[in-house]
Amino acid sequence: MRLATAEKEYEKLLADFDTAVEEQERLRIELADSGAKILALEEAVEDSRRREAEAQTEQQEMRRQLEQFTAERLESLLEQIRADVAARAHFDQALQDTREEMARLQEQVEVLKTSVAPSAQSSPRPAARKMLPADQLGLGLAEAAVSGGA
Repeated sequence: MRLATAEKEYEKLLADFDTAVEEQERLRIELADSGAKILALEEAVEDSRRREAEAQTEQQEMRRQLEQFTAERLESLLEQIRADVAARAHFDQALQDTREEMARLQEQVEVLKTSVAPSAQSSPRPAARKMLPADQLGLGLAEAAVSGGA
């Protein structure tokens, strides 16, 4: 009876041993799968870090290019503004010169009007005739005399 009990215990121990070996094999396979998953995750993390570093480098390069483009565009705009200001100053000076010339010419016209008006009132007006080239020369001389005196 003891022998039968010992045999039953032995069989139970063998069954427990077989179960433990199967469990150990299952755990070894699970451990290998987990190791492979960990390696895959580590590779994914490393790949993610590499892509992030590349993205940062690309972002820095884009920022540098944008700053360079902006600086060049601002310089171009500044040059255009300077050219516009210079052109405006030139235009303003030409306008001022023209106004001064107009004022000078108006003064000459007024002088001519005042010098012609008394003589026109005192002498009768001759009949209208076609102006000859010699008369036109005389007008130019009178104008030169008036401008020389002004």
